[in-house]
Amino acid sequence: MISREDYDFSQPAEYSYNGKTFSNSKPPYTFLDYRLAEYAVCFYSDTRRNPLSIRDERKDHERILKNLLPHVPDAEDYLLARKAEYEAQLTNPDAVEQRLSEEVIKADIKATQKCIELYHSLQKGKNK
Repeated sequence: MISREDYDFSQPAEYSYNGKTFSNSKPPYTFLDYRLAEYAVCFYSDTRRNPLSIRDERKDHERILKNLLPHVPDAEDYLLARKAEYEAQLTNPDAVEQRLSEEVIKADIKATQKCIELYHSLQKGKNK
């Protein structure tokens, strides 16, 4: 089972997308990355965990992310950059060895994609 302790936040990461470079060592990206790591744990398959508690955890993280996203400049570009970075790691065997496993990377991708969807739903709500 993975947990937030499996993530090394002491190692800053940079993500580039659409001509912009983001660092997860600077707020508010630090907070968003931390929250996404927590959210990713909910997508890692672990049959020992109760599916109802996982669902409740996901809902809690989604609520927190919905409150955080409006305060993150260029949130969509940041999320797309983060997702592209993790997708690139899947094709790089060295990156898979440096991270925990392919399963962890896939959980990160899924959490980031879900967060992009949350961001889009927030944007639709603003435009109404």
